[in-house]
Amino acid sequence: MRFKIKKSHQKELTTLTSIGTSQTLAFVKEFITGPDSNILEVGSKDSGLTEELGNAGYQVTAIENILEFQSEEGFDGVLFTRSFHNLQSLETVLNQTKKLLNEKGRILIEDFANEQMDVKTAAWFYDLGDVMTAVVGGSIEEGTDGPLERWKKEHDSAPSVHTRKEIIKVMEKNFGNIHSLTIPYLYRYFEEKLSASENSSQAIQKIYDWEIKSIAKGLLEPIGMRIVAKKYFSYLK
Repeated sequence: MRFKIKKSHQKELTTLTSIGTSQTLAFVKEFITGPDSNILEVGSKDSGLTEELGNAGYQVTAIENILEFQSEEGFDGVLFTRSFHNLQSLETVLNQTKKLLNEKGRILIEDFANEQMDVKTAAWFYDLGDVMTAVVGGSIEEGTDGPLERWKKEHDSAPSVHTRKEIIKVMEKNFGNIHSLTIPYLYRYFEEKLSASENSSQAIQKIYDWEIKSIAKGLLEPIGMRIVAKKYFSYLK
């Protein structure tokens, strides 16, 4: 799949922008500025983000497979949203990314590191998940596994999943100086459980704020991560 959204083709949004989408949009705006900057969005499952980027004035090309994509124009940014950790060959992907970036272009990665999960964070996540499931009338899963064991079974089955440490290592090898940080991520799972309504949006905002505060207090581990690098070595700030 490949499609473009240009500023001249924007349309009014009819649904509420999710908290996750707004957070990703703010991330992009921080590092890719200027009117009509063009972005290649790779592997995104969030069509709302693609539309929001277009409404923000970016020229967006969304694709599923970067290795099969060719372009005569260079991009100001190549954005991987929750797709980079599961790519088969990071070296090959990064080489292709460099070819697609213009001289001052940047690669932006927003993803999660499931190996960062610990017992206390998993317990918080599944307990809150059970509450959300009950609220929407779903069936609560009963099992003998502890929360961390349950998380590992659900997330560690795919051998192609890369850890945060592996991703940072290959990024530094290919780009030199990078900017990286950890961020809240678990609130995104609850966005998928609740319908897009005003009340659910408020609930997700509360969960997002709760996750941030709990991370700051050392009560939860940050599962999300963001990484930014320029095509050529230079300090980002």
